[in-house]
Amino acid sequence: MTKMKPVLLACVLGMFPLAAASAGNVGFTTLPAGNNPFPNTVAIGIPPGCPSQEAQYGRSLEAALKARNIPVREISNVSFQVHSREDISQIQSAAQQPGPHVFINGRMMGHPSLDEVVAEAQRQGLTAK
Repeated sequence: MTKMKPVLLACVLGMFPLAAASAGNVGFTTLPAGNNPFPNTVAIGIPPGCPSQEAQYGRSLEAALKARNIPVREISNVSFQVHSREDISQIQSAAQQPGPHVFINGRMMGHPSLDEVVAEAQRQGLTAK
């Protein structure tokens, strides 16, 4: 049975220093089947009104992607479909990366660089190469 697990993005001030945040990233993670909540667009998770460094970085990513004509939107919550304990573990692993979290066609990454987002968007056919 499919369950939707809503997640509201929280504003955590200064939890992850930006210099250290990208060091642990392992690239975009494929989410379990059925988890493509924002098809054909880059979705950046930013809590509304959040002044944290992570939120500011997310907004700068959004502006840079718009300048490159890559479809992008800011989101404040996301729901996941889970079918098994493995699905939960997979989503939790990706969600434990520092924010902002970026979603592209069923894939997710925490605190990606602009180059990583552009490369994934190109791989997904969202922009000219």
